[in-house]
Amino acid sequence: MSDQLLTCPQCGSAKVTVTEETKWMVNTGEHYCHSVKAHDSDAKVACLKCDWDGARRDLTATHPTKDTKQ
Repeated sequence: MSDQLLTCPQCGSAKVTVTEETKWMVNTGEHYCHSVKAHDSDAKVACLKCDWDGARRDLTATHPTKDTKQ
């Protein structure tokens, strides 16, 4: 993990989630590809504290202090 802490740009919470997207073949059910990975800048993110949602590129990167490390 990075030394940066990604936080919600609206409320500042570090309780944010990221969504990965995977594509599957409709007729066979075979895995096709990971179309969006968790580290992609366009991955969907959501804040569990204030319900804000956006893209990973919208998160605020801060350097964690002793009190904010999780």
